[in-house]
Amino acid sequence: MAAIAFGAIDMTIWNGPLVTRSEAVYALLFVCAGAPGVIMETAGISFLQAAGEDRERGRVFAALGLVENAGQALGIVAAGVLTAPLGLMALLEGQAALYLLAGVLVVLLARRARPSRAAHRRMTGRRDGLAVGEEPVSTGSSAR
Repeated sequence: MAAIAFGAIDMTIWNGPLVTRSEAVYALLFVCAGAPGVIMETAGISFLQAAGEDRERGRVFAALGLVENAGQALGIVAAGVLTAPLGLMALLEGQAALYLLAGVLVVLLARRARPSRAAHRRMTGRRDGLAVGEEPVSTGSSAR
């Protein structure tokens, strides 16, 4: 949801001059964009911490840093190459649209997501996949 909010605020900022040129409105919009941005980063880090095994956490965060930095470098190069032929506004609106798309994908995929076995063990303290206090269900017939 944070990515959707961020994308919507972003889209409002870039298309705002069609409605107003008030600096106060844009200052407020940029301030409002901060909260979903922080939530996105925090949620991503929290998810990685909960989903990964303790012994793998360093590798996971190193891979995340590598992918983020490579993506940033690619974005800088792409912006430099594409600004002249497409225009700055098209790129900014494309960025906002990608945040909206990412948010929708997360919402749709999160419905199907289940915690990993390692995360489940940390949350419940059980190795068998049952929640604490839950009794196993017999798969055989009790009536003979």
